[in-house]
Amino acid sequence: MFWAAGGEHLWIPRLVAALVWVSGAVPLYFLVRRLMSQRAALAAAAFYLFAPLGIVASGSFQPDSWAVTAQLWALLAVVVYQQEPSKRHLLLAATAAGLATVLKLQAAFMVLPVFTATSIGRLGWRRGLPAWRTALFVVIAVLPASVWYLSRPGPSSVYFLPSYFLTSDFWVGWAQQITIAVGLLTALAVALAALFLARGLTRSLMIGWALGYLALAFAFNYRIATHDYYSLPLIPLVSAGLGLIVDSRGRLRRALLTVALTNIVFLLFLGLPASGALSIGSISSDASAIDAYQAAGNQVGHGSKVTALSPAYGLPFEYYGDVVVLDWPHQADLELDARAGHPDPPAGAALEQLVRTQRVRWFVVLDAVELNRQLELKQLLDSRYHVVRSDGYLVYDLSRPAGS
Repeated sequence: MFWAAGGEHLWIPRLVAALVWVSGAVPLYFLVRRLMSQRAALAAAAFYLFAPLGIVASGSFQPDSWAVTAQLWALLAVVVYQQEPSKRHLLLAATAAGLATVLKLQAAFMVLPVFTATSIGRLGWRRGLPAWRTALFVVIAVLPASVWYLSRPGPSSVYFLPSYFLTSDFWVGWAQQITIAVGLLTALAVALAALFLARGLTRSLMIGWALGYLALAFAFNYRIATHDYYSLPLIPLVSAGLGLIVDSRGRLRRALLTVALTNIVFLLFLGLPASGALSIGSISSDASAIDAYQAAGNQVGHGSKVTALSPAYGLPFEYYGDVVVLDWPHQADLELDARAGHPDPPAGAALEQLVRTQRVRWFVVLDAVELNRQLELKQLLDSRYHVVRSDGYLVYDLSRPAGS
């Protein structure tokens, strides 16, 4: 894309991400329309398009907007299969689910419970759960993603902390992320609607979808309580639930609709401005930080034998400094690894391993505050290695002793 445009214009990936997210309203509309009225489908699509977190995420060139949209196509295909069972529809649904999980493995937590729940709802426990169709769906949905991710091991990261369930940080953090994504009261109203207002295939879909999100939350408990984009799949789920409430009748429906609409008004009028989603100005950037990235990149020769203590996992340094970076963990990451039961080796041993196995020559510091938090690392670098100092960075030459 950048080659065709004649330069690295960041509005291009942002536009692509936005179009992908917005296009998710299409499968969501048809999904709800197959089960409910047109009015319900329009209500679901409207909430999906104007949820503040979705608007923010749509401008971020990450896999999340693609994964959520792919999940919606997969869920639509599952509903089509359950309404019109055939081998062709089964393979279509399984293939769509497989694509969604390749884009982001967490999609399996949404599509597999929905397929299982809707199969049980249609055929019963004895015929729906052990059926060969369910097994085939699971294999096609999960196998390609498993092969892909196992063949491309990435850096280790903490997703699950067993002891985290026993802390208030998890429960409060999770509630805050739900509030940011869809509004906590709206989510509760939709949960009640799924239990008491839904019928037939709609009920199976909503229960399976909700159980999938709960499974995702418990499997990735640290991330779900600290990273808002892990609750992006909750937006289409709650959108469909709002369609269900709009399409229902009775006193419970009126009560749930009142709660949901009040919470949505609060979310839109306070959430949108606070998120910055209404801003159409240019993105501000720290010119001095960019200068430091570029100067440090020049200092190390734009090579690949570089480790760095740098903001945002070293990605800005890679981009502006034109280098390949092995990111050095921050103190918070070290503490989190220890809490998860796999503590990192001491700074000296970790640095020696990088030099020995990765042939790292340069250690670049672009976050002086973080270096002062890691006193063992700071003392090691200052005492052993030659350093080039600048206002915005430090570059330690791991091939030259201090004072040379």
